Amino acid sequence: MRKPGSRLPSLEEMYTLFGVSRVVVREVIKTLTAKGLVISKTKVGALVQDPSHWNWLDADVLDWRVRMGLDQAFLEQITEVRSSVEPMAAALAARNRTRADIAHLRDCLAQMRDAEGDDRRFPEAYLTYHLAIGRASGNPLVRSFGALSRWRWAG
Repeated sequence: MRKPGSRLPSLEEMYTLFGVSRVVVREVIKTLTAKGLVISKTKVGALVQDPSHWNWLDADVLDWRVRMGLDQAFLEQITEVRSSVEPMAAALAARNRTRADIAHLRDCLAQMRDAEGDDRRFPEAYLTYHLAIGRASGNPLVRSFGALSRWRWAG
């Protein structure tokens, strides 16, 4: 991991390092910029942003953060957000669900029950269940918060 304020390698260095075209490197920099991880400055290059600038609701950013390691403070922050969003998501799902949503939710519950105690299968079943609630809510913004459900089981 690079420290905030540090410069990423130049386009030429990345081309050599990773063996990809300049177009690919530029697209990667655009993606990282859109997610708030870096800022690109003319004649300076791409600089790593402080985590306070990161787009924490982006699924990739959350995945990358988790790969760096979960700490108690981060898990508590996720729990705080989830505890405010999930009751509303469940209420919306109860009101807006379809028969297909109900069938999918029941299937998700069965998958969670079957995966209990399995550290690889249970988190995926758990995530699928929470994403199904988000989908059943009928609200695309609520559905976007589903990515936060991925890590509750770890806390």
